[in-house]
Amino acid sequence: MKFNPRQDSSAVEQGTHKPLAGSSILPPGKKKIHIQIQFFMANTKSAAKRVRQNARNASRNASVLSTLRTRQKKLLAIPEGDKATIRKASMALSSLLDKAAKRGIIHRNLANRKKSRLPSVGTPPGEGVVSSTAAAT
Repeated sequence: MKFNPRQDSSAVEQGTHKPLAGSSILPPGKKKIHIQIQFFMANTKSAAKRVRQNARNASRNASVLSTLRTRQKKLLAIPEGDKATIRKASMALSSLLDKAAKRGIIHRNLANRKKSRLPSVGTPPGEGVVSSTAAAT
């Protein structure tokens, strides 16, 4: 006897061909296996090369983004009283953000926003920017 979804409405969701949550076409004891495979057949050599480049760049960009997140978490974990360490870590993270924005991994506005939200620690005496009038005298 053939399975007819119109006769046995308990096995199929109304209006679709999807089985209901409790029903299964597979025999008992078998599990569904989901395999995600990307099939891409390049039409030209340049398209095939582009696929390889995109995969390589995506892994490189993921590494940079991971480093940025790690450094930001480490910066926020530093105790508030340790101003020298906060300043050093903040400068390093600011530099990493600028480099990522320069390479196009993150948008420059995102880099600027993250830098402006970094913990602010005042500049120690003697390390500030010297104005041109003070340098001339």
